[in-house]
Amino acid sequence: MHHYAVLSSAELFKYPLITQVNDASISPKAEAKSPQFVVLPIGINIGKRNVLQSASVKGYEDGEKAVDFPNWLVPFQDITTALNLTVSSLPNGELEIKGVGLIKRIKLNELTSDPELGLTISIAKIEELLQVRSQFDIAAYSIILEPPWLNFKGRKNYQPEAPVIVEGLPVVKSPNFTFSTVGQKVNISGRENSQELTNQGSLNVLGTVLKGSWYSRINQPNLLDSTTWQLQEGQYLNRSDFHDYVST
Repeated sequence: MHHYAVLSSAELFKYPLITQVNDASISPKAEAKSPQFVVLPIGINIGKRNVLQSASVKGYEDGEKAVDFPNWLVPFQDITTALNLTVSSLPNGELEIKGVGLIKRIKLNELTSDPELGLTISIAKIEELLQVRSQFDIAAYSIILEPPWLNFKGRKNYQPEAPVIVEGLPVVKSPNFTFSTVGQKVNISGRENSQELTNQGSLNVLGTVLKGSWYSRINQPNLLDSTTWQLQEGQYLNRSDFHDYVST
């Protein structure tokens, strides 16, 4: 059987060590508070490109790095401007945000109303809500935003484009002469007091010949009489790495 001693309030002052041990076992150790944030003139970059030369940001840096960076506050309008986002107010009070590869609805209580900066968004919320990573570059004194639609070659997960492999594919030789496109336009008209119909047309032909392409347009004043047909336009085009040959 265990026996417990009950101490009076007066006796507790005689055993300060006991009270300190008991307090430590009940509540966790308090985290050190970050220095009070101040308004800083910070640039905003999209990757290596500067989009806002100076924005009023609430945060703190110790001369070497950002302190408590996830809780820094950036004006919401500056973020939407930098990322080229369109913001619309919905009837239910939410905000609809549209951008490249992004359609998102957020509630106003997910943003922060700052007495000095107005409507702001924290660095943590930028990543959570907009899927945009960010970091602070103290040398450039800028916040670097990395939206997912940017193709950062320096990232570890960057995959270069696969080369086109033509080795082993069969070589298809083109014929010396081909018709690739034939277009026929027909226009039939008549007069009110006459049973005679007028039929006209235009024939367009396109093809290849002698490693080049050819095109011709034939005017047809009378579709039923081929002797009236006239060559309106003819062209031959042969292109190479060193010269272009055109004959009309």
